[in-house]
Amino acid sequence: MVDGRLEAFSDGVFAVAITLLSIDLVVAGPGHGTTLAHQLREAWPNFAAFLVSFFVVGIIWVNHHSLFKNFAKVDRTLLFLNLLLLLFVVTIPFVTSTLAKVPDRQLPLAPSLAAVLYSGVSLAMSVSFALLFNWSVRDPSRLRNPCRANSSIASVPLCGRGARASTWSPSSSGSSRPPSAWR
Repeated sequence: MVDGRLEAFSDGVFAVAITLLSIDLVVAGPGHGTTLAHQLREAWPNFAAFLVSFFVVGIIWVNHHSLFKNFAKVDRTLLFLNLLLLLFVVTIPFVTSTLAKVPDRQLPLAPSLAAVLYSGVSLAMSVSFALLFNWSVRDPSRLRNPCRANSSIASVPLCGRGARASTWSPSSSGSSRPPSAWR
């Protein structure tokens, strides 16, 4: 990597995103009439969502590092493509919090909508990674070690299928199997 500022800025955004994930990890504390164990059981969706999203952000950071260490030079296009990717990274805490808060049965469509939001961010992030990768391989002088152009594109259709599948709910369809078009 030629420009350490880009890497430092990106690492800072990843660090903030991971830190923001922990904001919903709270319990009421003593004096609220329930035990700590009960409060932790009640907050399990927040802890589960945190754990999944922590590893999602971590994997994105590792992939970002692997991709960017191969760049030979930094230009405006790379900076803006990186900003696009980081835009979706910083939305992960919001969609994680939204997903963790929707097991409320009073809002029947909320779980599907929250899953669509999370999947949509994942899809947009996959597209931005693909844009970065495709931009980099179009000109071999941009890379220290030119590589094959087909390794990152597979994530886009997979995330697209995930976004479509997240709209299906066994309770709303009466079937435990998703429609055949989503398989």
